[in-house]
Amino acid sequence: MDTTRSQLSRRKFLSRSVGCLASASLIGLTPESGLGQDDTGENSSGDTDIIYRKLGKTGVSLPIVSMGVMNANNPNVVAASYELGVRHFDSAAIYQYGRNEQMVGEVINRLGVRDKVFIATKTMRPEQREGLNSDQMRDKLLEVIDGSLQRLKTDYVDLLYVHSVSVTGVASDPGLIDGMNTLKKQGKIRASGISTHRGMVEVIDDMIRAGAWDVVMAPINIGLASDDALMTAIKRAADSGLGVVAMKTQSGGRRLNPEVLARYDSTTMATASLKWVLRHEHVHTAIPGYDNYEHMRECFSVVGNLEYTPEEKNLLSDDSIQLGMNYCHQCERCLASCPHSVDIPRLMRTYMYATAYGNAHEARTALSAGGAGNALRPCVSCDACVAECVRSIDVPGRVSELKDIYG
Repeated sequence: MDTTRSQLSRRKFLSRSVGCLASASLIGLTPESGLGQDDTGENSSGDTDIIYRKLGKTGVSLPIVSMGVMNANNPNVVAASYELGVRHFDSAAIYQYGRNEQMVGEVINRLGVRDKVFIATKTMRPEQREGLNSDQMRDKLLEVIDGSLQRLKTDYVDLLYVHSVSVTGVASDPGLIDGMNTLKKQGKIRASGISTHRGMVEVIDDMIRAGAWDVVMAPINIGLASDDALMTAIKRAADSGLGVVAMKTQSGGRRLNPEVLARYDSTTMATASLKWVLRHEHVHTAIPGYDNYEHMRECFSVVGNLEYTPEEKNLLSDDSIQLGMNYCHQCERCLASCPHSVDIPRLMRTYMYATAYGNAHEARTALSAGGAGNALRPCVSCDACVAECVRSIDVPGRVSELKDIYG
């Protein structure tokens, strides 16, 4: 795996933080309100350069920290991220009902840096694919891309994902493969990929067998450290030439028990989690989802140095932290135990969006995933699933919390 470093020194890194003020003014925010938080803290990457890695066979080199834009609704945070050194921005057609793509497009257009950034977006969610044959899948893909291009204010995207694949057969679908190849020939996309949240091992192996894809995006975080099958599949993907993009890198760490969090500051929590992911060299870049300047600086502070600090080592060796981050792996082992045929993994994904992300839109989207004919059955909290989960996740308790959120 080819890892390179840019010629961005610590002095330049800090000067780019000042550059955020210029971009804030550019899009109508005063410097005083633009960076809000205290800027006196130093970059923990020290005097080293930004680490770049090649995104698989695409040949594109990216900083190891990119921006997951899903939860962001402040364009100034996107602009500040660019000024700080972020070059890869990840969105999706469904995020904020298209407004997320619009925001990314507006910022990149106003900064005049389209040729300097790598934009990824996603489409063809499960409900869009439902009931379509291969020819219809191809036609649908060729149709929906134009909406994303219009919202992003560009005539091409660097990477287009098929959004949220959890079963085999999608990666090998001839209609989707032909559609992606057609979009490449038309110049509307430069690389194709698949994002997967569950059934990840099977989906990754399906992609490898198909040999038609460029990038896979999957959850990779310390909560999945014990999932040897997934971590091995991720390495297998990189070895096959697939670019590997890590999502959900923080594993909900910011929402841990307050008594646990009181022992560590939030910056240590964020940087330790992200470093753990990126110390796997077959992970080419990560897209931590942040929506404010403080979290932006925390995430990007690791780009030049992945060595753990003493505080980070203590955190990662703390059993209570490990247990708190040991979230649902979407392995589906619990499904057979439910007497009411509840889709527990989807329920847990909904919980993650609602509580760890605070994103009601994505939570509701997860609830309705699969179309009207695949509505999520309610859980009656009988506890039958808990014994089947090797991590003893309290599914009924979290279902109760969801009921409090949605009524």
